[in-house]
Amino acid sequence: MAPRRGGSGGGGGSFENRCSRVGAFEDDLDKAAIGVAGGILLLFFILSCCVISRSGKRKKAGQEKSILRWYQYGIALFLVLAWFILLIVNDVLSECGIIYSGNIESSAIQTAVIVTQKFTEMYLMGIILFVVVKRMFQLAGSLSLKRTMVILGGIFFAIVAIVFVAYMVILGLTDWGVNIGRTAFTTRFKLAEAYAALYLLLVIFAMVGLILAWVRLAKKPERKQGVTGWIPVLIICLLGFSVHNVVIVFLIDYDLFSLTRLGLTIGVSLALFFFFGAFFSVFMIARGKGWDFLHLPQDIQPKYSAPPPMGSPYTQSPYDSMLSPDGAKRMSYASHSTAPTAAPPYMGATGMAYSGNGVYEPQGQTYQAGGWTSGGYAPVGQVSTGYTAPVGAASREV
Repeated sequence: MAPRRGGSGGGGGSFENRCSRVGAFEDDLDKAAIGVAGGILLLFFILSCCVISRSGKRKKAGQEKSILRWYQYGIALFLVLAWFILLIVNDVLSECGIIYSGNIESSAIQTAVIVTQKFTEMYLMGIILFVVVKRMFQLAGSLSLKRTMVILGGIFFAIVAIVFVAYMVILGLTDWGVNIGRTAFTTRFKLAEAYAALYLLLVIFAMVGLILAWVRLAKKPERKQGVTGWIPVLIICLLGFSVHNVVIVFLIDYDLFSLTRLGLTIGVSLALFFFFGAFFSVFMIARGKGWDFLHLPQDIQPKYSAPPPMGSPYTQSPYDSMLSPDGAKRMSYASHSTAPTAAPPYMGATGMAYSGNGVYEPQGQTYQAGGWTSGGYAPVGQVSTGYTAPVGAASREV
């Protein structure tokens, strides 16, 4: 997607304004190129408003954040808006003769256009590799594949980033006329070819990850809702503008005369639509309902709630157990009523011994209905065990 260079301009280094002249915008191809760029800029602006609106609605509804954070997708949208604004400004000023090929102002703005474009391309690929593909594998439960894609993708992305930085440095030096040797322009062209080819390979690598995640999610219908449907569109758009970059770069370097203005304008317009389609596809994938099944650790806030109060028809005494399932069988007479007389030391000479502090041991006696009765402790819904303790326990003192 090489940006269009400025026209021939007013000769002799003049900055005379040609906008007032009749022939300033009479070329249909020039007007079409500016119109297409303006249309894509408008689409990206609408997309930005949709992202802001959706983020606000989710926050207001108390829903979890999208897989795309503001510092990810938001920064990418800011970069692409800046790129298209610079591109339109460059084309308009070139048409009006305010800047022209070869002067300092033209070199500055054209360098800014190319740097912003390439940086936006790299940023978009970083979002797809390290956010979209990674989260898709996490949603599908394929953690081993997720780690593999992140590691290999990181290595591949670092190689492309090194070539990108070298290309941007040589581009800036040559556009500003810095003398770095006779082979400067040759090096610039070679780096441009290397970057375009490596970027295409990086796109293919991302496609492999998207397809693998697509296959994994196909086995989980509840998780793929709204997520996998836009994967083919994203793949087509990524291939579209990356293949265009490769074709344009190699044609400019090896077969420049085969390019026509009409063909170049159509090609650039299609590439820009593909670029917008990639951004839009990422947005549609991120808003899929299937992501509701993915709970991101950084989004989960600990929630503490007090246990429900355990009601009891009795007044708790120090001898009651709150874990006792049957309040009627608790051992303390204090939780039922006050015994008028001391309990007998034994329960028919066969029961549990009296401990001396007003409490019988388990399977002992309880004071109910105005008298001491036996019956032993038994959980709710079960019959009494009929267990009796040995008589020797009666000698225990407290």
